[in-house]
Amino acid sequence: MKVLVALILLVQLPIHKAVPTAPPPPLGCDDPESEAAAELAVNYINDHSHHGYKFALNRIENVRVIPQKFGDILFLELDLLETECHILSPTPLENCTVRSFTEHAVEGDCDVKLQNLDGKLSVLASKCHSHADSNEDVTRVCPDCPLLANLNNTQVLTAVTAALNSHNSKTAGAYLKLLEIGRARIQVIARIRAILTCKQNTSSMVIAGVTYSQPGQDTSAGLLPNVVQGFTNHNLRLSHNNPFASESIGEAAQHDKVARPVGFVPPPPPCPGRVHHFKI
Repeated sequence: MKVLVALILLVQLPIHKAVPTAPPPPLGCDDPESEAAAELAVNYINDHSHHGYKFALNRIENVRVIPQKFGDILFLELDLLETECHILSPTPLENCTVRSFTEHAVEGDCDVKLQNLDGKLSVLASKCHSHADSNEDVTRVCPDCPLLANLNNTQVLTAVTAALNSHNSKTAGAYLKLLEIGRARIQVIARIRAILTCKQNTSSMVIAGVTYSQPGQDTSAGLLPNVVQGFTNHNLRLSHNNPFASESIGEAAQHDKVARPVGFVPPPPPCPGRVHHFKI
């Protein structure tokens, strides 16, 4: 009788073997989970940037989810657009206007790694760079629109110096010191429109819409701090690892390849996502 019971158990065990569960469907770029992760990532990027302007999400290019023992790891590829809010502005990002295409837009490309631990997202690392749209693209749509000029352009430096001196001479007891030139555009008629970031005592302010139309002498030597040499915009060159993250950047596992049956027709690609503003 004991032998019979043992045989029955040996026969029944393979029959009741657990069937592996199917992997979850891939996360789409427009899914709410992806949008929430992207929002957190963009805020993180702006919080760790120290020059130029805040960036807003334009499109989620790709999202990958890698299951881990202690929470999922997400990899996001994001397209961002420059806003009109300087990085020092206290204005919330949701209230910042994205700079229009005709204002010579600047695009940011970012790769961000996040961790989802018990439903709580945190950024582990990010890497970004940015670039202005080409002059040809802008003039094709708006031939008369001013184009971005190098921040160390002689005319730009002269205009900035004149504008700052004019402001300080008209404002008693409120001397401003230049922190950086945010951006500058030059029209064919030699009118320069620059945006300055200045410091008054311990607070910062932005002087927008400064227009100067008469070129003067080159005053670039030793006058203006934080001028980016040879660039039209402050590059979003951000590479940052979160020191408080619980997962190392090198610990992510790779996707396991799953064999697909013959005749398998893949669903429409879930990425890239929708364009929030406009494509460059």
